[in-house]
Amino acid sequence: MKPSKLLAMPNYETENRAVAHVIAQEKAAGREAVDARHIPRSRVDVESTDPATGEVRLIEIKAFGGSGRGDVLWLEPNQVAALGEVPGSHLYIVTDVRSTDPSAIRILDLTGEQLRERLAAKKEKHYFEVPLPVALYDELRAAAGEPSAEE
Repeated sequence: MKPSKLLAMPNYETENRAVAHVIAQEKAAGREAVDARHIPRSRVDVESTDPATGEVRLIEIKAFGGSGRGDVLWLEPNQVAALGEVPGSHLYIVTDVRSTDPSAIRILDLTGEQLRERLAAKKEKHYFEVPLPVALYDELRAAAGEPSAEE
C-alpha cells in the first residue's frame, strides 16, 4: 500500500483522533466504549464493554502518525502494570492516524501471549522533561541573531 500524505497536527490531536477511531470501531463491533483518559483511577485509554456478555476490555492505545513499523512503544509504569495484571487487556497500535485518508487508519491488536512477550522484553528508562516555553525559545532565537519563528 502506498503511504498517504500526512496531516500536520500536534501529538494530542493525533492521540484524540486515534481514541475516537478506536471508540468507533468498538461500537461497530457491538461494544460500549468510553474514553477513560479522564476517569479517575483508570489506567488505560479506553474501557469497552460487551453488553451481551459483560466482558470488559481494557484498551491502551499507542497512536502513530505514520506506520510505526519497527518503532518503540512508550508505556508509563501504570500502563505496563494494567496490561500485565489484567487478563485480556489489549494494546491497540493505531497506525497512520495523521493520514489524509481516514480509511488508511489501522488498529493492530496486541493482546494475549504476544502482549505478554512484548511486556517481558520491556526496558525501563528514566528521564526528565524540561519545559521550553515559547517565549524562552523566541528569546534564545533572538539572542542567536535569528528571526522569530513567526517571521
